[in-house]
Amino acid sequence: MGREFNIEDLEDLDDVVVDKNKVNQIRKEMEKASAGEKIPFKCITCGKEVKPKLIYNYFYPSQSRVYSGFNNRVPTCKNCLNNLYENFLNHFGGDKKKVIKRICQMYDIYYSDNVYDIVINSSATVNSSLIEVYMRRINMEEYKGKTYLDSIDEGVDDSITSMVHELNKNIMSQEVLDRWGLGHTKEEYMILEQHYNLLKKNNPNIDNNQELFVESLCKLNLFQVKAMKSESPDVFTKINSEYIKTFKEAGLRTVEEKDESNNATLGVTLETISKFTPEEFYKDKKKFSDADNVGEMIDRFLRRPLANLIFGTDERDKEYKVSDKVGDTNE
Repeated sequence: MGREFNIEDLEDLDDVVVDKNKVNQIRKEMEKASAGEKIPFKCITCGKEVKPKLIYNYFYPSQSRVYSGFNNRVPTCKNCLNNLYENFLNHFGGDKKKVIKRICQMYDIYYSDNVYDIVINSSATVNSSLIEVYMRRINMEEYKGKTYLDSIDEGVDDSITSMVHELNKNIMSQEVLDRWGLGHTKEEYMILEQHYNLLKKNNPNIDNNQELFVESLCKLNLFQVKAMKSESPDVFTKINSEYIKTFKEAGLRTVEEKDESNNATLGVTLETISKFTPEEFYKDKKKFSDADNVGEMIDRFLRRPLANLIFGTDERDKEYKVSDKVGDTNE
């Protein structure tokens, strides 16, 4: 076994190491350690140092053995993880599930569709970001010791593999070529189609004008991917701004539209119909004036009996009323 490395050994390095500031930094850290002072934890993303006693406030717990040396904490601070979530949200076109799954892959965090559904429907997301609520939920006792390896064992990646296989199968169809034209690589066609399907899924009722916006957004997304690969942050930021601008102009949605018509009341349904087919469009204004026959019921069972009672008249229901003729009565 070799002898223990001491502070004095650094003196011999002064003449060898060019960066003496680095030597001094190592010396100070070793002096702190030898004096019993704990070295602060540092976020691997922003580089911010946190005192050991404050690590619980700045870093999420981790169930992965990969981070055992980081006091069983995710090495990216909470603030950076929130920023990462927002960046991925834009990259994946607002698909929150993909963002959560991607972060779980990166940091060996357990992912489950059931947990995601619980979190996405939780009222806690009103005041906190989705990733924050998910991290609190996933570190509960029932998920103790679970990592992304358990997610793979549960078949989480099967859906991804199936999706890629389906894209590969239809990637060079005539419809795809007509939509994007020639000259793209197979990977580029896949990126375009994947983003196209995502936007169409979240916005199934778009018109022809919005369809043009959707195709433009897919091309901008492709440029974003290329900018990331070429590590060009300025280009990425410029394209990202154009993407957001185009998205707003198109009037698209970031979440999937759901048909809630079966759960809507009659009044809400009639209001929705009225927005798209106003009553003024009908030539015969009386045709639907009493569509539910409520007016007829009031006239028959409320107004007529009260009128007969108050005024002493003898008005009858329409079914039993005979029009007066010469020499005839209503009897």
